[in-house]
Amino acid sequence: MQVALIANIISKKNTFNTQKSASPLIASALKLLRKTSKWLSWHSWNDLFWNWDFLERQKRISIDGTDYYIDLLFYHRKLNRLIAIDLKLGKFKPEHKGQIELYLKYLQHYEMQSHENMPFGLLHLFGG
Repeated sequence: MQVALIANIISKKNTFNTQKSASPLIASALKLLRKTSKWLSWHSWNDLFWNWDFLERQKRISIDGTDYYIDLLFYHRKLNRLIAIDLKLGKFKPEHKGQIELYLKYLQHYEMQSHENMPFGLLHLFGG
């Protein structure tokens, strides 16, 4: 499982506002991608940014009769992998990592196609 933990404190000075974005949640995810593009270092920024396909917001998954919601789900065409982004308020808690790993296992088992690489997870913390 590949999980990245990225902590970002949001303030009035660095709130992201764009007309291109479909929602503030997507705008925040795109801002996160811009900030972490060097860290991710898979490809150049243009390759990383332009090959993302937005799949779903608040994707519902059911595990043993319990519903969970993946905040943002993307697909990266060049990397051939699903990318789940989980947005949290407050400080990091160990259960956050466990939750996104649960999402990745679900995606691997039920959503991943045979030609795709393993799903990747980003945990983004706001505030705290």
